[in-house]
Amino acid sequence: ILGFTTKGDRLLDRSLAKVGGKGLFVKELEAALLDGHADVAVHSMKDVPMELPEGLALPVVCSREDPR
Repeated sequence: ILGFTTKGDRLLDRSLAKVGGKGLFVKELEAALLDGHADVAVHSMKDVPMELPEGLALPVVCSREDPR
């Protein structure tokens, strides 16, 4: 198990829109998956972009309570 503190979590003094948007929370996870350092990644769905890089897929979305 690898732990990550992503760039989006570290840059607290700037607006996300100015430094790369929500993708900052998953870019490092995507890189670890693509370069073979990780086999799977778990992250908050609200930060996952609509389009994933080539070679990545979103195979499972677990059921949860209604957020409303």
